[in-house]
This record gives sequence, C-alpha cells and structure tokens, in this order.
Amino acid sequence: MKRFAVFNPEHDLALANGDAHYLAPRNIREMAHDLAPLMDYLEWDTPWGWDAAVASHLHKSGIPRQELPTDTMLAALRTHSERITAHHLQLQMLPLSVHLIGESYVCRSLDDIKTYATQHSHLLLKAPLSGSGKGLRHLNLNDNHPSSRRSTSALTSTLKKIESWADALIRRHGYLTAEPYYDKVQDFAMEFCVTDGQCYFIGHSLFTTDTHGRYDSNLLLSDADIEARLSEYIPRSVLHDVRHFVEAHTELIVPAEWDTSRFPITFGIDMMIVNIIGQQPIHPDGNSQLRIQNSEFKLHPCVEINLRCNMGIVAHEVRRHLMAPEATGIYRLALFPDHAALQAFDEEQRSLYPALYRDGLLVRGYHPLTSIEGDTRHLAYIIGKEV
Repeated sequence: MKRFAVFNPEHDLALANGDAHYLAPRNIREMAHDLAPLMDYLEWDTPWGWDAAVASHLHKSGIPRQELPTDTMLAALRTHSERITAHHLQLQMLPLSVHLIGESYVCRSLDDIKTYATQHSHLLLKAPLSGSGKGLRHLNLNDNHPSSRRSTSALTSTLKKIESWADALIRRHGYLTAEPYYDKVQDFAMEFCVTDGQCYFIGHSLFTTDTHGRYDSNLLLSDADIEARLSEYIPRSVLHDVRHFVEAHTELIVPAEWDTSRFPITFGIDMMIVNIIGQQPIHPDGNSQLRIQNSEFKLHPCVEINLRCNMGIVAHEVRRHLMAPEATGIYRLALFPDHAALQAFDEEQRSLYPALYRDGLLVRGYHPLTSIEGDTRHLAYIIGKEV
C-alpha cells in the first residue's frame, strides 16, 4: 500500500465537520474498507482527500507530523473546498464564450434567499461544504402553487420548509449558495492534478447520477470519444477553452498555502450540458456579458469543484490500465444487503458477460475491481464492450 494511499470516502463529511477526531458512520467506514483496493489504480501518493481527520489518522499510524500537511495548509484547503470557490470560478469562466451559462448567488440571510427566489420559480440551495448529492435542497414554487408561483404567500409557505436548515447553515458558515435549477442534458467533469505548481489535465469523466444527485456510474470512453459526444451540443473549442483556463488559473482553486511539490493534489470540476429553451436566468450583478444568448444548448462550466480524488479519476485510470484501447464500457459501484448477495451477483455477471482479454487487457465482459471475498458488501466493477 502506498504511504499516503488511504481511501477515505468520508472525506466530504470530515471536511464539513472539521474535527481532527471525526469518526465516520459505520456504513461509510465499511465502504472505505471494501473499496480500498481502488487506490491501487492511482499513481498519486495521496489520500482520497486531505482533511484534519485523515492527517490525524496517518499520524497515529506512524507517519511523523513533519511529513504531513500543516494545520495551516489543511485549514486553507478546507476553506477552498467550500462552494463559494466554485461560485467565484464560475464568474471568471462565463465571459470565455457565449456558449457558457451558469449563475449562483451567495445568500447570507433568509431575506437573501427570498429575494433571489422572486427571480426564479425553482432554485437549488447548496450547503457550503458537502458532496455526492448531499447538502442540497430544492426550493420549487411550482410544486404547490402552479398558478401563483411568485406570490408572497406562495413564497413564504415554500420557504418555511427549508427555513431551519438554511438558518443553521448561515449561522455556522455565514452563507449558502443558491442557483437556478437547470434542465440538465448530460453530466460530465474535467479532472486535473497539480504537482510542483503545475496543473496537468488527467482527462474527461462522463458520469451518471441517481435521482438524488448521488454518483452512479462512469462511461469508459476515450477523451476523444467523450469530446465527440459533448460536441454534439456545443463546439469542441469551448471545452478546450474551459480546460486551458483551469490549467492557467489553478490559484483560483488550490490555496497558495498548499505545497503541491510535497503533496500533489487532484481535483475535478463537475460540469453539465443544459437545455436553455424557455429559461431566462437573471444575473444579480447585472453584467450583460453573463446574460444568456439565443441558443438551445449551453455548457455550465462549474457546477461543483471536488478538491480531492473522485470516481471519475478512478474510472479514467482503470480504463487506461486495464482495458484494451479499442474497448469501451461502464464502471459502476454497487451495494448489496449482504455478502451472499454480492457473491450471487458476481456469479451472474460472470455468466452473462464472460471476460475476454487480449495481451492482459480487457476487451469485453465483466471484471471485478474489488474483493468478492470475506464479508464485503460493496463492489466496484467494469463491464467492457468491444467496438
């Protein structure tokens, strides 16, 4: 096992908690145990994500403090992991192209939320620190008041549903963010690594989520194939412009206090293609450059920043190391009620999708990435398909 290669899927929870002695719920610790072999596919000697809790764990495991990030570095990374970082990066990106869209509003009071809600019938409120579909609340005036969705009474009754949640976040963090609910066509991400102060593009991640916004799977395609799919909606040059902007402006994402020569860091920026027919977002700063143009599809270039490793990076590296160049497929995580159910699934998949390898690389079929022995209930696997 690599020196720092700790799979800590509780990172987002630990980051939000902020306590060096944070202990994740049992189900999350079980997931960390079962899926730990995924770290073997990564070349970076780093935990899934840096936070005070994982640094404390590594120190207790025998690593001297001088070989770990300082408290100052960890505090700066936690601050930059907040959603306000994505808010600022998004504003910097939007002038790059008329094919970009996206707005968010920093709400520092319940009145701020109410004011912004008068401009949009459906909002998505986001906690400053959360991940994987957590920390989100919908504020949808269309649900209960379709005929008078922006009336004072409709807005007041809808706000009451999220008032205590929002007030608690604002008291603790000073703000939350609000953004319009967009008609999403396709989720994807751009993945990066910063080492010795230089930013390198790892690749694209084309992924799916469930109805709650939680990660579901990745399509295993080459970067060229992913770009080809996305360019059916927007010019390929827009993707390149966004990528090059990130590579040239990582200071907007990675804090200056973080020493990337000692501790390389990976991050992903979640993006999405949206259908803007019938949508007329109002930008609160009044900048005419940020208003939408007449087009059917646009790119939202910064839905969320994951200042850590993520499943998109793992899927990219798995494809690169395990699959034949011409093969495509799907990478997926699954949770089973017990180990017997996992074993039954494994046997079924081996029967339905027998694996074919060429020169040690998967051409097609089912291939488990984590252990199916012991008492595991979580499984990561791929199913390859020959083109």
